[in-house]
Amino acid sequence: MPNAYDVGLRRRAVMAYERGEGSYAALSVLFDIHPRTLERWVARWRVAQSVEPRPRGGGWRSPIDVAIVHVLARRSPMPRWRRCAANTTGASHGPSARRPAASTGRWSGKDSS
Repeated sequence: MPNAYDVGLRRRAVMAYERGEGSYAALSVLFDIHPRTLERWVARWRVAQSVEPRPRGGGWRSPIDVAIVHVLARRSPMPRWRRCAANTTGASHGPSARRPAASTGRWSGKDSS
């Protein structure tokens, strides 16, 4: 979402419309804004006497308490698949086994060194 317009610009545009200096279309060209934007600002001014931008939304809040998740994570044992991967040794496993092939840039399981 783009940043909100400056409050000074909003106020100048709304006051120009309220003084009758032009229509929504004419003033929107002058202030380089969309006519509907000016309509919303004027409507907000008439109801709330404010042209301040409304607070932006913050999405939804998770119903899960983060502290509880951390407690559960500390209490639970390491999953079996992680234990197996952690105890595995050898050249064919681990981060060094998957490198991009030098000529193609594609991933290969072969060690290119």
